[in-house]
Amino acid sequence: MDERYGKDVSQSIPDTQWIADACTQGELILTKDRAVSKRSLEAEAISVNAARVLVVGSANITGQQTLARILQHRERIQALMDATGPFVFSIGRDRIDTVRLRFP
Repeated sequence: MDERYGKDVSQSIPDTQWIADACTQGELILTKDRAVSKRSLEAEAISVNAARVLVVGSANITGQQTLARILQHRERIQALMDATGPFVFSIGRDRIDTVRLRFP
């Protein structure tokens, strides 16, 4: 976020905007915010922009634990990079699960 919007602005960018911007760039979104699939504005942004979202299963894990989960599931994640959105998947310790997008 800091690289895209600048350190002074990045924390004030609405989720709907950075989701749309990431999709415009063809990016796979990685977040710790599982609620992004439940909040109406963010869920709509994911749906409308055909976002591809991966949620790390717990916001309370360290960066090293996050990386370990990503590496453990790298083949499945690689396949999702070529998939068409919208979708939200949760990267858990042992598996990747579909997260229901609450839109509409």
